[in-house]
Amino acid sequence: MATEAEVPLLGGASVKAALDRDWDDLVARDQALGVVLEALEQVEGLVAHHQLGSPGVQGVQGVQGALEALGAARQVRDQDVQVADGQPPTLRRGVARDRRICIEDPQMRHGRKSRSHLIDGYKRHVLRDLDSGLVPAVAVTAANLPEAHGATQIRDDLAAQQLTLAEVFIDRAYLSSVLVQERSEGLEIFCKAWPVHNGPRFAKTDFTLDFEHHLLVCPAGQQMPFVPGGPVPRPDLRRLPAAHPVHHQQPRAQRADPRRRAAAGRAAPAAAHPVGAGQAARADRGRAHPGPHRLLARPSRPLPGRA
Repeated sequence: MATEAEVPLLGGASVKAALDRDWDDLVARDQALGVVLEALEQVEGLVAHHQLGSPGVQGVQGVQGALEALGAARQVRDQDVQVADGQPPTLRRGVARDRRICIEDPQMRHGRKSRSHLIDGYKRHVLRDLDSGLVPAVAVTAANLPEAHGATQIRDDLAAQQLTLAEVFIDRAYLSSVLVQERSEGLEIFCKAWPVHNGPRFAKTDFTLDFEHHLLVCPAGQQMPFVPGGPVPRPDLRRLPAAHPVHHQQPRAQRADPRRRAAAGRAAPAAAHPVGAGQAARADRGRAHPGPHRLLARPSRPLPGRA
């Protein structure tokens, strides 16, 4: 096809070697980019010509393969080449969203675990039984997808084996996954808690939410009733005892932004699946996560081969 399209550049083993440019020279690099884009246009014209004709069976197969290759080339061109009005094409600065990084594997992507830990390709998600050490389910996702996406494959894998979970020890990245958001009432979730800060004032973790009696309790023991999901009126601090030790340790609250202040007060959290006292204590204590993409679990029934 390279000969028929009169593009000998594409007939060699490597387009980069055939161009033979000084790739550290920005001018030479842009010239090479123009040559490659021109070759792409010639191949597109040849394929369009074959499609208008009526090729035989072998011709149809050849055109189909050329269309797939052209699709990959166009995708790379659109994501990596920048064309300005009246200016020659140049390579785009930065990384395009959902950038394709491999010609042979179109699903590989760039990803990162942190600022310094980069990932090219895929993420592996492993569900391991804490008692037996067996791995009943795994998932593989593109490197640029959040960890929570892998939990969907793990859920389907468990359902195919008719396995259900009783306890799950997870990384915080999986809190938005289907394993947590669509959990049953009997499933216990263990995860390292997010640190809570509120400057010199009390943090939310200093207050107690009693879902059984629907009471909010402050660090000084003052109580206020609430309805899950409903508004809670702000207390009148002037009615607190003048010699209240905790009250005087708290700095005076700054004026709240009226755009962020609800007219009826703060909203109490709705607890569709309230956490028990023991479970809350264990969740608040947290456990270290053994790996960047790993789920640990105890199934509610023994795995095959385990008594």
